[in-house]
Amino acid sequence: MQVTGIIEAVSQKEGRYGYKIGADWYNGFGTAEFSKGDKVTLQYETKNGFKDITKGEAEQKTEEQAIPTKSDNKTATMYTSYAKDIFATIIQTQGSQILTEDWPERAKKTMQVCIDIVKQAREAFE
Repeated sequence: MQVTGIIEAVSQKEGRYGYKIGADWYNGFGTAEFSKGDKVTLQYETKNGFKDITKGEAEQKTEEQAIPTKSDNKTATMYTSYAKDIFATIIQTQGSQILTEDWPERAKKTMQVCIDIVKQAREAFE
């Protein structure tokens, strides 16, 4: 079988990956070779309810499409996850002390601190 569409999400786990196109996920083994936003044609076989990719091909991008934007940054998701984890840990340690009227403003400031921590760590290892 075959599907053509734009990849809406990519999942990469140890030894396997998945692409979401429309409402369906298509699975493969190894490392994902396409990114979110790529227009692809996938050949797949359905086995035990899973759509296993047998072959994939991406549409060639024009020069304008190939210019990376901030939202296309593959490491952005990783850094966002780090900042979220730090934020969640801070919130959990504060307990009921955080449930005050100024919570939304404090949450924004706390998240900015978390982002700054991740940026500082990234810069230290570059």
